[in-house]
Amino acid sequence: MPSDDLLLQQAEQFRIDGNASFGKGNLTDAVFAYSQGVVACDRLAKPALGSALKATLLGNRAMCELKQMDLTPTVDDCTSALHLLSQQTTMHTDASTSLRSKLHYRRAKAQFLLSGISKPVDRNLAEEAAKDLLRVLQMDPTNVEANQLLVTVRSQHKSMQTSSTPVSKAVQALKDKNDVTHHLKLLLNLLNEDVANVSMELGRVGGVSVLLEVAVSTGEDVDANQIALSLQTLSQAGSFPSFCRLYLTDRQRALMDIVRTAPDATAIVSALAIYVRILLHADRDDVSKEITGKTDIEYETLLKTVSLALDWACGEEHNTIVIRAVLDLLSTWTAGTDRDSFIRTSLLGSSVTDPSLPVPKTQTEIRAMTPHQLADHRKREYDKKLRDTAWAFERGILFCQEMKTFLVTAISCHDHVVRREMTVVLGRLLAHIEEDDRIKSVVIPYLSDPRKTKHTGVTIEEVCDEDNELKKEENFPTNLELKMERALITASLLLSKKDVGAWSLLSGWHNAADEILDLIQSRDDRAMCLASEVVSSAATVENARHLVSNLLTSGSLKTLLLSHDRDIRSGATSAIAKLGLSDKSTDEGEIMGLLEAACELLEDEANETEIARENKCRGFKSFAFTSVERAIEMITYLVVNTSVKEELAAGFRSRNAPHTALERLVNTADLPNAGDSLSAFGLATIFQHMAATNEQIRKEAFEGKEVTMEQYDEMQLMGKTQEEKEVIESQKDTDTQNACQERIRKMANANVPRAIVTLMEGSSEHTLEQSVICLTRMAGEQSIRGFLVQQGALSACIKVEKKEGPTETCVMKKVTRLARHCIAKILISTNPALLTSAQRLGSIRPLILLIRDNKGTELQHFEALIAVTNLSSAGEDAQSRIVTEKGISSFHFCMFSENVLVRRAATEAMCNLVQNQAMLNFLTETAHLKLWLAFASDYEEENYEGARAASGCLAMATQDEIVAIKLIELPKFKDDVVSLLESGRLELMHRALVIVSNLLAHGGQCGKKVVAEGLVEFCRAYVHAAGKTEGLDFSLEEQTLLPVTVDLSKRIVEQASTTS
Repeated sequence: MPSDDLLLQQAEQFRIDGNASFGKGNLTDAVFAYSQGVVACDRLAKPALGSALKATLLGNRAMCELKQMDLTPTVDDCTSALHLLSQQTTMHTDASTSLRSKLHYRRAKAQFLLSGISKPVDRNLAEEAAKDLLRVLQMDPTNVEANQLLVTVRSQHKSMQTSSTPVSKAVQALKDKNDVTHHLKLLLNLLNEDVANVSMELGRVGGVSVLLEVAVSTGEDVDANQIALSLQTLSQAGSFPSFCRLYLTDRQRALMDIVRTAPDATAIVSALAIYVRILLHADRDDVSKEITGKTDIEYETLLKTVSLALDWACGEEHNTIVIRAVLDLLSTWTAGTDRDSFIRTSLLGSSVTDPSLPVPKTQTEIRAMTPHQLADHRKREYDKKLRDTAWAFERGILFCQEMKTFLVTAISCHDHVVRREMTVVLGRLLAHIEEDDRIKSVVIPYLSDPRKTKHTGVTIEEVCDEDNELKKEENFPTNLELKMERALITASLLLSKKDVGAWSLLSGWHNAADEILDLIQSRDDRAMCLASEVVSSAATVENARHLVSNLLTSGSLKTLLLSHDRDIRSGATSAIAKLGLSDKSTDEGEIMGLLEAACELLEDEANETEIARENKCRGFKSFAFTSVERAIEMITYLVVNTSVKEELAAGFRSRNAPHTALERLVNTADLPNAGDSLSAFGLATIFQHMAATNEQIRKEAFEGKEVTMEQYDEMQLMGKTQEEKEVIESQKDTDTQNACQERIRKMANANVPRAIVTLMEGSSEHTLEQSVICLTRMAGEQSIRGFLVQQGALSACIKVEKKEGPTETCVMKKVTRLARHCIAKILISTNPALLTSAQRLGSIRPLILLIRDNKGTELQHFEALIAVTNLSSAGEDAQSRIVTEKGISSFHFCMFSENVLVRRAATEAMCNLVQNQAMLNFLTETAHLKLWLAFASDYEEENYEGARAASGCLAMATQDEIVAIKLIELPKFKDDVVSLLESGRLELMHRALVIVSNLLAHGGQCGKKVVAEGLVEFCRAYVHAAGKTEGLDFSLEEQTLLPVTVDLSKRIVEQASTTS
């Protein structure tokens, strides 16, 4: 059990750490540090010793909680702290009075805010807040903030009683239908200024019912503008989580009624946006309660709302805004195991702080947990994952009941981009069902012809009504529409569940080949586009590829290729590209033809860029490219060919195109939120392939395997005839490292690093992996490392390192290691003086962690050590940061590496820290100094560089008298120093002579030891023999160093004579 003194020291350090985090604006870390300090105080054997410090910690934590709008804990912490201060015998010190004043003020503010969000209104909280403020003013009558808050509290308390606030007046005017438009705008402006207080007051005074009444207005005199304003007001108020949970959750049926009676698309989209807010704020867990399967979302109401909105979109010439709003609603509802990350991403740009928002634990927080806390944390995470999976399954099954409406809307839509988005969302929803057999059972009724489906139920004889039968026939979907539905389902399955998609093509969808041919020949753009989607997706699935090959062989795909619609052409072109690349007999000319086709599709980028920006401005999270996306998909397949890499780097462009293909790719990656787009992974993959040779990619694939690439190739050649070996040799890739380096230089000039940095923002794990791989490969080219720094690559990699989220996946562990390696490569040769302080100091931690990573390669360790050595030359701030990050112990560990280069780099890294007092303290330990002297005297050819660094470090360190005394006390001091002097290596002799000179300069026992061990006599003999250099095989460098060592020996002899 630690002593009370030690616990108090720990608590004080936690207070200092918390203050530092608070100063940086990192409230989460500050709360964690203050909490750890409170725990340390609670462990005191004599709690009274730490009562003042604990009160301070509680007060500081309350301040953080208040800023996070975590109000109840703020009140609790302030109350606990005030109780501790009341028990102290010396209560009237200036420090104690100041702290009590702050605590009363913080509790007053929290209580006042709580009084505004409580339901019903709790006037007692406002009264308690006023009492606390009066106590503050008793202690400090000049406290301006307390005076202002007291005025506000009294005013608010009065308004609660008189209902004379602007919000109350506006709501009353709406009830009286007095100048409705003006008062709606007034409420909207009030919400924009203070959404938290105004929204809660709006709920308390019954404003929700009034606004919904305006929104469901019907009749000839209905004002669409008023409906839109009322829904916008509700949506803005719903951005405040507490309002949404308290006042909107039970209004889901009202939203459904609004969608049913809406006069235009704006009203429907606004209603659906409010529904999305309910899902984001109400359909998630309370962090203070256990995980359950309960939800406040009314599934039946939600699905009916979706169905009504889709029906409206069909009846209004397929209003794409409404369809996209429905897709956002469905995606949010069925987020599955990604629920928390989906919610955090959706609320990322919100100006309102929500303390109930689930925040993943960092690795640091997890490591700090007690065994009991860790077990609880893991159980909660498991329960959450289990529940989210069950919810996704349940909601996916329920959606399938309304899938017919979804399909009808999709196939009727003439906007190919929106239809593709619907295809993607449908695929995700079906994938939530997980089990292949269950998915098949869900889709098989749609894949079979309902007219030919055998009826197995009881037949009841009815009177034949010819008019009714004719009406049924007219309402029955046409043959083409049914085929389009099957194509859409198949395309969605090929995107999300390839095996089930292949089943659909080969057996689930009867006569699939014939019906796809019918779609191609239908002359209907919608049908042809769906056929194009199916063949493009099928070309990626090996066991379904033959179906596409047959269509190509028969010439049917030519119809799609000759279509006037670019989206139709792009799918067919993509399918042909995939088939061509899967066929090893495809020649160079055909590959260039496919590249030409892909570049033509890229030319549609300008138009689709505007579509993407428009969608983002309207707040839609789901959007899809068509032509550009297809082009990127094709190039992703083609770029594995060396000739394609060279052509792209050399500026390949389609005929009459104003920009090169590489420029188009960079521009696409530079779009806002490009990392979140469907093409992000393809773009990152293209760039990383261009930055490497195929041989390098193959070697990387064999890393960590039991055999190397060379061994595998040798095994493959066994049993081959000489002719077969010659054919294999002729087919080898001709790409060279020099050609790859030239490509990298051209990529840097084309701003590819900047594009990669943009892609990394908000990207998925796999896109982030491809992006970091690209930057790491580019950093291997020394000449463009300055470009990488200028275009943000270094800062982006540091940012990846700082993203210390929850328990990392295998992919993120790899990404983090690669990001650290990229930082190392960039900083090996970059002048640290050219970096900003944030870049220079921010790079040190990831480099140290890479050095300590036992799963890192020897190359990664070596380059990280070289980079840290380079950074340490920047000055004391860099050296201090290295020491703080436990760099010395990390370097010391690497000095025992089996790799001689790693050992040398670690020695040099420590040598550069010798000016730091921590390094000198390290060397004063006998075991460490003994090891360094042994390293210095081990100057065989293989270890010479390391010995030179070690002896140089000792030469500098012995300027410190304590290190010098410890050195002469070593048992092998004389043997090792004499060994260096007699090594015949002038560089080592020079360092040993400096050590001797430093020892003499200290005098005393150091000087006596040098003389007693005969080291001065060696110097005298060396000076006398200096002129006899005939026959000595010295290099040019050593010849210039010889007079330096002789002069130094002379000074040592003179120094010894003076001392004696």
